[in-house]
Amino acid sequence: MGFDFKNINKDFFMSQGGWQQLSEEVRRIEDEADHRAANDIYLSMIKIRQDILGMGDVDQRQRYLQLIQELRFWAIPYLKEEELASIAREHLVDYLKINSETGSLKGFFKKRFVDWPYEAVVATKDRLLNVIASNKELLTVGRLGKEMGTVANWVKDYLRFKNDNQGMDQVMLKAQYFFQNDLINRLVKEDKEKVERLIDFYEYLKRRSGEFGGDDGVEIVLIDGETYIANEGKLTKIRVAGGSEQGSGQKKEVEKTAEKMLSQNQELRVKVDNFIKSGLMVKALAIREKLHEQKLEEVKNSRSYFYQAVNALKAEEAVAALFLLAENGKLKEAFAGDERFVKFWSDYLVKNNLDKSGFDKDPANGRDLARFLKYILEGRLKMKPEEAAMLGILTANLAREAGELVYKALAYGDMETGEFRWNI
Repeated sequence: MGFDFKNINKDFFMSQGGWQQLSEEVRRIEDEADHRAANDIYLSMIKIRQDILGMGDVDQRQRYLQLIQELRFWAIPYLKEEELASIAREHLVDYLKINSETGSLKGFFKKRFVDWPYEAVVATKDRLLNVIASNKELLTVGRLGKEMGTVANWVKDYLRFKNDNQGMDQVMLKAQYFFQNDLINRLVKEDKEKVERLIDFYEYLKRRSGEFGGDDGVEIVLIDGETYIANEGKLTKIRVAGGSEQGSGQKKEVEKTAEKMLSQNQELRVKVDNFIKSGLMVKALAIREKLHEQKLEEVKNSRSYFYQAVNALKAEEAVAALFLLAENGKLKEAFAGDERFVKFWSDYLVKNNLDKSGFDKDPANGRDLARFLKYILEGRLKMKPEEAAMLGILTANLAREAGELVYKALAYGDMETGEFRWNI
């Protein structure tokens, strides 16, 4: 930390030299994401808030009040529950505007909950969800039909879309919401980005890390005094050198290990989010909607469309058909019952000296479907390996939501390497 602002009095803050030092320190805090320093200065400035409000110089007063809000954003990992609720109630829009390389609203809330008991995290998230659902701050200039573009109205619109599309994978659902919504497409870029961050933050609060496929991915939770990583419905106790988690040194090691996992997981999620916005995915989702309209959900029709697209080297159409089969829970029926697939893949495995014991028992088992899709997407459609694996993850998510749990892990994100791989 730089200069110690903990016990600086109001005369320091009011002086020109004090303002200069303070401004430089805040820039450092933002560059280094120094949350403790932000909290120290924030608490000091709150003590003299009335003095600031009494300033005769309007510009100077606004400058300090703005700085207080800025510091509160960076201090989130140290704030009490009432302060967190206040942010969700009154200053959410200001913080959704911030797009920093060193921090985000969701990321800071995650850090705040690191050492909270799991039950307390759930209760606080529920409270914040209720606060956001009634937030009347204006999020966008663009309207939602006859309604104002408030935080509450955008959340209500998103929940209405979710209700109309129950069963769709969460990641895909968010992508479809932003792709299909004409109201969003008419927004200016800044407003659209705020809506995206709002929905992302709302889903973070709504989904629980203990749920399989929870939107958080990896999160740190505290249960009965023990620290765990919660991910995909599983709890993994964090162990560090020395065995015991007692003591400040061990706690720092636990937090360091957990934060590393969070960071790696976040990098993987950013890759997926960016991929969903890619040209290939946008076109594939549009084609899938047309297939819905053409009533091609029947297995033989979707499967035929998939094969034709692969033979014609039309990647977007092949992906659209694959998603259609997955979201309808028809992957096993489409391939296990298809003699062409069974013969082709059996010959392929023999020709390449690959183990086919699982295939002989179940032609459409999870491992072989993953190997087949890898071959199609990378070998035939010439996709990059990571993009193909990300499609494997999205397909698996759709299949899982539709109840085909045998395909819930066709591919995965490797947190050690930061790469996506097929589960083969």
